[in-house]
Amino acid sequence: MAAAKWAARMRALDWKGTPLGPREQWPQSLKTIVRMMLDSRYAMWMLWGPELTFFCNDAYLPTVGIKRDWVLGARSDKVWEEIWPDIGPRINKVLTSGESTWDEGLLLFLGRSGFLEEIYHTFSYSPIYDDRSQIAGVLCVVTEVTNRVLGERQLRILRDLAARSIGVKTVKESLAASIDVLAQSPFDVPLAAVYLSTGNSAQLLAATRTPPPGCIPTAVDIAASAAPWPVSEPCSGRGARVIPASGPSK
Repeated sequence: MAAAKWAARMRALDWKGTPLGPREQWPQSLKTIVRMMLDSRYAMWMLWGPELTFFCNDAYLPTVGIKRDWVLGARSDKVWEEIWPDIGPRINKVLTSGESTWDEGLLLFLGRSGFLEEIYHTFSYSPIYDDRSQIAGVLCVVTEVTNRVLGERQLRILRDLAARSIGVKTVKESLAASIDVLAQSPFDVPLAAVYLSTGNSAQLLAATRTPPPGCIPTAVDIAASAAPWPVSEPCSGRGARVIPASGPSK
């Protein structure tokens, strides 16, 4: 039903206001490839003509995200402006050489939700032809593999943490080894710091990267009510404490 709604939206669009003109004047090859794409349950998008006019099917709408209200009939380099430096050369290669491309698990930072997201796709760009058998556009068949890539990466972190713990003899060695592992995965752990407590104070032992001055304290008075981090609860054995993005509550 959703695919039918998207097809209805395509029919309702005033194509006269686009470089392609009225649908009745479209070449049969364009009509055929659009119908094939709309009928498929596999995520696809395509561009057609010198103005790179954008089409997609319902299965591709999650990737389009918040742009879905205006992408249909827009220029593809406008739709994917944030990743065009990555995909533009691939598309140009298909348009000029007729050779298909293949990328597996390619990292792209998409603005599909109003902010840039770390997204991974496996996809192929293939040439599509007009009624004169000339290359007229590009068809993309795509699978998002973000969950798989992130899951494998996070499992690798856990594996490496376990491996690095073998043979360590002191707490300091263990913490330093853990920080060294986490430092290799900045996308998953942008910043991690470990403190070693002695009595009522905790000293910064190591961090995954050098933070800006004043970002994290080098020492914390555990008992102080105005401590920069609320560490008294974890240190007293009452469990972890989650600090909101806005910082510790006053």
